[in-house]
Amino acid sequence: MSTTRFTDAVAALLAAYTAAPALTGIPVYDGPQPSAAYDPEFVIVGHDATMAPDGTLEATALAGNYLQEWADSTDGQEERGTVNCLIVSQTGDTTDLPGRRARIKTLLAAAEDAALAAQVTHLTFDGTTDGRFITRQSSAGAAVMCAYRVAYSAPWG
Repeated sequence: MSTTRFTDAVAALLAAYTAAPALTGIPVYDGPQPSAAYDPEFVIVGHDATMAPDGTLEATALAGNYLQEWADSTDGQEERGTVNCLIVSQTGDTTDLPGRRARIKTLLAAAEDAALAAQVTHLTFDGTTDGRFITRQSSAGAAVMCAYRVAYSAPWG
């Protein structure tokens, strides 16, 4: 009987992002955190950028997906999945959307590098599969968010 490796993928991403030199000083959260609203920049592992009606990040959001299939040549299963992640860069400057987009690009590159460099037994991060950019401007400032999915694979044998 097999069990999912999804939780291992989440834990590995959290560890990889936290240890990445290029992300030093950037808070990395395991799922939505109320305190994150005050951070100028942060990463959430396990959030798909679902928004509440007031424009804040929803406390309940899709963390990711997985699929297991019988491997062709073994008696085990292979798992493929995705972990939803979110990077946010925000400022009190209402006109700085270009600066926030540039910062998101840098943080996303650092997150992608960290995931690909992660060493986890029987688990491989296959890269960022897709993403979307979300912008928000109000009298309080500007924010750019990048919601993306990190694909992983895990052979069972």
